[in-house]
Amino acid sequence: MLARTTKLLLLIALLPLTACSISVPSQKLRILSPQMKRGDRLSDVTVEVQKATLINGEEVHVTAVVHNQTRMELELDRDGIYLRRGADGILAQHERPASEPFVLAPYAKREVSVSFVAQKQISTQDLYLVVGGARFVGAKYPSIIKEVPLEELVVAKRRNRATPPPGAAAPPPPADDEPAPPAATIPRTVGVDMSRLTEHDFDHFDAAQLERRLVARLVQDGFAVVAATERPDTLVVVTAESDSIMLDVRGEHGSRSRAIADAGQERDALHQEIAQKCSAMVHATSEPAPPAKP
Repeated sequence: MLARTTKLLLLIALLPLTACSISVPSQKLRILSPQMKRGDRLSDVTVEVQKATLINGEEVHVTAVVHNQTRMELELDRDGIYLRRGADGILAQHERPASEPFVLAPYAKREVSVSFVAQKQISTQDLYLVVGGARFVGAKYPSIIKEVPLEELVVAKRRNRATPPPGAAAPPPPADDEPAPPAATIPRTVGVDMSRLTEHDFDHFDAAQLERRLVARLVQDGFAVVAATERPDTLVVVTAESDSIMLDVRGEHGSRSRAIADAGQERDALHQEIAQKCSAMVHATSEPAPPAKP
């Protein structure tokens, strides 16, 4: 009887130690769970330009390899890739049907080809491929992962362009008294801040496509679109309230605010309306008001 009692008391004394020995490995497993994925960042994704070609001084074709060197699935929207031309703003991709984002598995590579067309000559210097539209699967908003300089730019000509017939006279040189072309002016910079939208509003208003529409319209108007964190001359803050998109534009010469209601129209029509009103507000706040009439 005494032996049984001693054994029972010994088992009761060992129970806390047994529980502790079981709980410690359990905590370690939770800390090292793949769901946390410490150390995985978008900066770990590499972009290597394979070939960049400038055709007729107006078109740029770039082929790059995106390598996901993380343990997480990476979603990349090719429409979020654009070309930065030094201080001359950005150049969006050549118009084409919108593409669906693709998912890059952990440690996988994929080749991506994009094309850009400008209305004026493109300099072969200070060209950067900006790879945006990237986010880990499950993240709220896409981000820019890399800005790669296009250092080895191949200059080529399109063969099917019309050439003057043999023996045709060359165009006369400009006369000495012709005025010199106007000096290039530095465009005003504009930043678009979409970070204040909630996840629900971001999806409801298709904010990724809206941002592309805003950037394209501002570039078309002659502005240089930069990141909102780079202290632009004019900042456009996009928020949502109820069923409306709120635009808060702060420029060198004042600020403007306006709400654009979502009345159930197609998203493309709503985005076009927002882009038009945003453009008008940016112009109004980036230029001095006309003097009052006496």
